[in-house]
Amino acid sequence: MASVPLDRRPLVEPRTVYRFVHTADHESPELRNDFLSDKARAELLGEEYVPVGREAEIPELQESMSVFGSPEPMRERWARISRRAAEKGEPVKIGDFIAEVNLEPEQGFLVEDLGAEDQHLSLWGDPDQLVGAVGSIARAAAKRG
Repeated sequence: MASVPLDRRPLVEPRTVYRFVHTADHESPELRNDFLSDKARAELLGEEYVPVGREAEIPELQESMSVFGSPEPMRERWARISRRAAEKGEPVKIGDFIAEVNLEPEQGFLVEDLGAEDQHLSLWGDPDQLVGAVGSIARAAAKRG
């Protein structure tokens, strides 16, 4: 089955998105690594990168990174991944934190928003600019009320 064609567009108005990250420290070099594409991050870490789904069919997606329109679906995703990781005795590979990223159009970001139910978006942009756009960073684990 053919996947949905690439629909990458320039950001034309300010938008806040959210990204899984591995540190809550805005000054940590690790934060910049969290704003590399999965392919570039794997190369940096010397790991094998195997594209799946649309990324396997559309090479341009391999240069993007996953972000979300709000943190709520991310917390749900993190909880599922965390349970599976715990069952295997492994860490959560996507990171334990969620970074708020405040994007501005003049920074040259590109976004693909297919209207996914989980608010997933694909984002292309310079890692240094993205780190500079990070606002708050919070734990991904759901807050206990």
